[in-house]
Amino acid sequence: LDFVLRDFEPLYREKANISEWRLHDSEEVTEARFIIKLQGGLEKVERVLDGGARALVAWDDLEVCRPPENPKFHQLAGLLAYGPLAIGKGQICLRDGLEDCSIVDALFKHTLSAKANWFFSWCWAYDLNTVLSALEEWWRRLNAKPGGSDQDVYLWWCFFVNNPFRPGSSRSVEEIFACFGNQIMGIGKMILCLDKLHESEYTGRIWTLCDVYVAVQRDIKITLAIPPHALYIDDICRQVTSLQDIFDFCKVNSAKAISTIPTDAEYIKEKILQQVGTFHHLDETVEQLLVTEILQLLKSHNKASEFAIEIDQEDSRYFGVSLDFVLSEFKCVYRSKAPEAKWRLHDSCEVTEPGFIVKVRDCCDVESGVVAWDDLDVCSPPENPNFYQLAGLLAYGPHALGKGQICPRDGRPDCSLVDALHKENKSGQANWFLSWAWSYSLDVVCNALARWWDSHAAVVASEACPTGSVYLWWCFFVNNQFRMLEDGITQDTDSLLKVFAEPLQRAGKVLMCMDNFQNCTYTSRIWCIYEIFSAVRRNIPVTLIMPQLDLEQEMETLTEMVHACRVDASQATASVEADGEKIKATILQELKSFEHVNETVEKALWIEMIKMFKTRKKTSFRHSSSVLLDQQQIACVVSL
Repeated sequence: LDFVLRDFEPLYREKANISEWRLHDSEEVTEARFIIKLQGGLEKVERVLDGGARALVAWDDLEVCRPPENPKFHQLAGLLAYGPLAIGKGQICLRDGLEDCSIVDALFKHTLSAKANWFFSWCWAYDLNTVLSALEEWWRRLNAKPGGSDQDVYLWWCFFVNNPFRPGSSRSVEEIFACFGNQIMGIGKMILCLDKLHESEYTGRIWTLCDVYVAVQRDIKITLAIPPHALYIDDICRQVTSLQDIFDFCKVNSAKAISTIPTDAEYIKEKILQQVGTFHHLDETVEQLLVTEILQLLKSHNKASEFAIEIDQEDSRYFGVSLDFVLSEFKCVYRSKAPEAKWRLHDSCEVTEPGFIVKVRDCCDVESGVVAWDDLDVCSPPENPNFYQLAGLLAYGPHALGKGQICPRDGRPDCSLVDALHKENKSGQANWFLSWAWSYSLDVVCNALARWWDSHAAVVASEACPTGSVYLWWCFFVNNQFRMLEDGITQDTDSLLKVFAEPLQRAGKVLMCMDNFQNCTYTSRIWCIYEIFSAVRRNIPVTLIMPQLDLEQEMETLTEMVHACRVDASQATASVEADGEKIKATILQELKSFEHVNETVEKALWIEMIKMFKTRKKTSFRHSSSVLLDQQQIACVVSL
């Protein structure tokens, strides 16, 4: 970076003045650039020049001109990267041992290049001033933290790194795709360089969007570099007059991005669709960077209030739904919304149309699902829906509470339930984490929460801690189900583990919601087990909550109680098999066995069962002489 910011432009001026420049198609070119330019358009060469050899003759026919004042990088390459005046001309290439090397190889002996620690994503069509001013501004922001030096920053930048003296050794698009991906992953940080915020050259080029795609897939840190002249606040305010305008202003459509070589674009788009199935997440990532940049700019110029947005609001990913809303309004909201939707029977289960489309997506295409919907039997809404059914009504689809509202996380229409409820003060910073299962019914969860609150409020005094001050991080409410379920945007297991681990850590207390003692759903689901595992390893307290249930059969001995509460995390499953394997491997790697996780859940069940016996005035167990408890069971019971 030190070379780029201090020496690059003076070096260009020096060499440009001793090179011959001519005009071709209104572009100032060196002779080397002219020949490469014609070789890039083979039809023009064959038609006009009848072979590459006559390109030299045509050069003499061009009009002499002065060097460009602010050259684009295609022009710079023909002077500094290849040709007789190139920086690496005549120097031995470190990669193949032949004469003529890349710019980074030529700079290496001057200690102006070294192992890259930032990947630079950019467009060849940019001009020199745009890139230099963007990097200067980026460095100014980065260097706000003391102790940094631009001499410590080394950019993997294809203009400098690739050796253009070797055009005959051009690689396939598959090899280039893999090369760029490996570099981004190996370096671990990326600078995304834009020429402007609106309709940037960057967002229309598939190779640059490919850089972002790889970075997103590997969870690589992306920072934005943009020239100051693209950030004139008055110009932006003239173009955007509302928050929605900002989102429209930053719109990205990867599906329409192009490449100089059309087959490259086809290959990259096909690759993305094969791996992810949609361009949505890629578009969303770039749009979010652009929106954030504009909002920060508005904030710095005290313009944020004009857009009715609070930029410093807490991150809604760590919001929780108000317990007061869940206990006093949730069922009422369902009952009022349910008649507005059309319900039909599929596999003996009542579903809305959005819920049906999501349900069948894995076994047939969406269009087939829409057609099949009309063939289903019409039915009434379920009296006591499970949360898959609830999601298709309240969390995504046309009747959802967040429908049409802007999501503060990605700037797109349609938000999560906690975001929709926030303006009504029905969500806030989560202080409890709810661990549960999607297959539970509405009554099971609401009754369990109500029963827990009755005992909890008696301990903490409900006047000092009303239900309105309890906020539950509950994935049904917090995650944006428009993205995860309706759009089908998938995340790898590692990303999902972070989604749950971070809010659990922040909340600091876990409610473990079970539907039953015996044959309970909770202990068969690996995600539930993982949440308890995460709590255990962080010493976060876990509280079991359950609806008031009767045991299927009477238990009179300790052994019967222990058996009824038996948990085996090793047999738990996940809807996505790879998730289950990854989670189990994570637990085993850290704890060496599932024993500690099993014990944590079992002990909570024992405590709950003892409470139930006390309620029934059965506070003493009849000891069974025919069964001997092992030392571990005895220790656990004594600790109770």
